[in-house]
Amino acid sequence: MNDDDSPSHSPQVLRNNADNFKELTVGYHVGDKWFPMDKPIRCSYKVKLVKFFSSPGAGGETVYPEGNSGDDLDPDLDPDLDLDPDPDLDLDPSFSCHSSLFAEAKGGDPASIQLARVTVTDERGNTSSQIPCNGGAALALPVESRGVTIRQLRAVWANVQRRCTDEKWTNRQGVLLKPEQVNLYDVNKYVIKPFTKTSQRSFVESLPSTTGPQPPRWFISHWWGEPVKDFLSCLEQHTRDFLWNKDDVQDAGGGGMTIDTPYWVCAYANNQWHLTDDITRDPSKSGFTKALIAANGRTVSILDKEGTVFTRVWCVYELYLALLVERKLGFPRVWAAYTAHKHLSKVGSGYNDEALEAVGIVHGVRGAPCDLNSRVTALREAYFPMGLVFQSLDIKVETSIEDDRRHILNSIVGKAEKDLDDAPESMHEKYDSLNNLIHSTFATSQGALQAARREDTGTWQNVLIAMSKATDIEKISFDFGYGWDNILAAEAMELISHLPTALQRLHLAEANFGPHFVHALADWIDKANDLEVILISASCINGDDDSNSN
Repeated sequence: MNDDDSPSHSPQVLRNNADNFKELTVGYHVGDKWFPMDKPIRCSYKVKLVKFFSSPGAGGETVYPEGNSGDDLDPDLDPDLDLDPDPDLDLDPSFSCHSSLFAEAKGGDPASIQLARVTVTDERGNTSSQIPCNGGAALALPVESRGVTIRQLRAVWANVQRRCTDEKWTNRQGVLLKPEQVNLYDVNKYVIKPFTKTSQRSFVESLPSTTGPQPPRWFISHWWGEPVKDFLSCLEQHTRDFLWNKDDVQDAGGGGMTIDTPYWVCAYANNQWHLTDDITRDPSKSGFTKALIAANGRTVSILDKEGTVFTRVWCVYELYLALLVERKLGFPRVWAAYTAHKHLSKVGSGYNDEALEAVGIVHGVRGAPCDLNSRVTALREAYFPMGLVFQSLDIKVETSIEDDRRHILNSIVGKAEKDLDDAPESMHEKYDSLNNLIHSTFATSQGALQAARREDTGTWQNVLIAMSKATDIEKISFDFGYGWDNILAAEAMELISHLPTALQRLHLAEANFGPHFVHALADWIDKANDLEVILISASCINGDDDSNSN
């Protein structure tokens, strides 16, 4: 939720609207070009595309009907792709896409090609068509189709960097801000509200770079008080981690991300001039819920450094929808948590000694698409500041708006709309279910388990207990050959005895802990009624139980 802050009306701030927001408009005008490209692009969704190229002097259009998700659209990078039927023509794509997209392109020079119409088909099969905005006029889009792209968010950050210090921006307490301190409350005050004052529409609808519906690939759950620089760093890293989209699992898990793939972010999607249009009395009918459904339940939680996101009732409700309701809608459970954390990563090829700004933990069978195997997943997630994970084990819900808390908690326990104003129950089994889901999601991360073991006995026990309560995870893999720091047989037995009994698949590698470990594993198997597959590799089942071998 946001405060209805209004921008300062000093001449300095509003001296020239066009110049004030040039980062949001220059280079994005439909009459000039749409999403100017600075890098080869990848298709966002696993669908066939129809792309139009127009070559100088060709006297018409050249159609390229075959471009599948995960394939580079730059023939120099992927010589196996036959995108150009005439090798003598040097053609550039006129646009990138974020869904099944058809466009009619007119004109000769591909550098100045204009987009005549965009038709977008989202993952649920809904198709809509838009004539691109003319001269920067705002579009009218349903709230769930107002995703924002990395490219558009970069423009916001560039605007903040240029204006903040010169215009002497202040926060809600009147303290002068530096660009890296600016949060969404401040952006709403100095950027979103002034930029949309004329259109009286959402920020996304008002951007010239929004030429049609932008259905989200992912839904973002976050706290407005986090710096927008950190927020952008998290989404930039998430986009890199979820670039690949080579099979159906990666596709269902949200792979195929590019800087032009939309995320749904409430501040930019909701109309800040008419919030009641998108934030309804019944939370289950709000724009948040519609957007989460449009994203097929895929959710990224952005964790601020203090973990405040876990105390905001809207953020907890969004997790409730992502982790509980999506099962009723038939979505696979896909949840990632990212936080801004500078580190020098040594994960695999492409990450060697690379300075990164953020890191994420991904809930699910395969981790992120960038993870080649469970060992790489553990290594990547080991950089996550585990204090935030441990903090998540004690979620407390608060909000500055009492009506929201009342309506949301009553919605979680399943009360009818007419009863949403009732005083919420202080304790309920659905609160416990939600807490357990969040706790166990973090606790089943190898990085979290390894960090907890290095902390102290109490932390280790708390994380093991949280892991044991997981009810929705299908597969867990433990590679004891990396990151477990000479784990003892007794500790390995304790880990195995706390595995969730709802697990379907278990993979253990280098589990060299002796016969008592095998007995502990057998005891757990007796309780694991849903277990379908167990794979043990590179392990020796003999020796003393006191062995430190790993």
